[in-house]
Amino acid sequence: MSFKPLAGYGDLFTYDVAGIRGDGFEIQNLAGTVLRQAISQLVFSRVMNQSRDAFGKGKGGTFTTPIFKDWGAVSAVSPLTSGTAISVGTQKTDSVSMVINEYGTGIGYEGFGDMLTNIEIRGELVNTMGRHLGRMINWLDYDVLSKTSFGIEVVAAGSYTNLLGTNRKIVATAYGELGVGGVALAYDSLRKSLVTPYTQRGLYWWIASTETLRHLKSGSVFQNQQLYNQKQGDLYQILGEFNGFVFIETEENLSKGTSIVGGANAAGFGFGLLPRTFYYPDYGSDASRLQVWKTLFYRGQGAIARDKGTACIVVRSNTNPYNYGSLG
Repeated sequence: MSFKPLAGYGDLFTYDVAGIRGDGFEIQNLAGTVLRQAISQLVFSRVMNQSRDAFGKGKGGTFTTPIFKDWGAVSAVSPLTSGTAISVGTQKTDSVSMVINEYGTGIGYEGFGDMLTNIEIRGELVNTMGRHLGRMINWLDYDVLSKTSFGIEVVAAGSYTNLLGTNRKIVATAYGELGVGGVALAYDSLRKSLVTPYTQRGLYWWIASTETLRHLKSGSVFQNQQLYNQKQGDLYQILGEFNGFVFIETEENLSKGTSIVGGANAAGFGFGLLPRTFYYPDYGSDASRLQVWKTLFYRGQGAIARDKGTACIVVRSNTNPYNYGSLG
């Protein structure tokens, strides 16, 4: 699996969302400002499986999310001899079913302000609505991943052995920055459970906030950031690779001391009908004093292997506080 934003729709969306291909749909129906703005905000979708089976389906429709499983490790390799056939393995696949839901958001403003500025207010509001739609999707994806059954509590000192059977919260005031020991513990947990890595380079993913990652950033531990220069978004950045993970920094839904980590096939999603935008020039029939934009979008999301073999883990770190040094 590649660490490629929104891959799987026949490259429907490019990295920077500057170009959008139709792939069977008319381009003008896909290239709207609202959709472009929403896609640029998505964080957790980057590490979830995507289904093209959801296209064109409305509220209540079902779709399948495919799963391609790893072939497994090689135990022995023997040379071929004359008269023997080459062995053939089997690519194991699976799928889960999900349901399309209908979501919506809207934004309004007092139209008389148009005459007081040369800013294209309606266009700006559509951009705002697109960004908000993207953050709604971020919450939906976060809600799926954060409900994993597995959690790790990284204590401030002592033995890092607290792999929890259930995902429980420690005292929020005790949350702190993440240390190298916590990263190692999470990596060992994923490897021991035989979780399939997410990227083609054999790496897992780690999503956390700036406050959580301060210790690691101060140590300049991240490598190969140049590989991800074209895969950044408005609300996240990819810091690079470290200790078997690709680190994604974001402030979306994650507070200090809380990370979500995992591998392939943790969760999935699919977009159904194309988003629909509506404009109400006189919302409330009150002399055009309130103009409103609304949009509907159709999407389904859910767990796949999230609760199987620790494919997704919530890490709650409680290391020593970050030293800000001299501020004088």
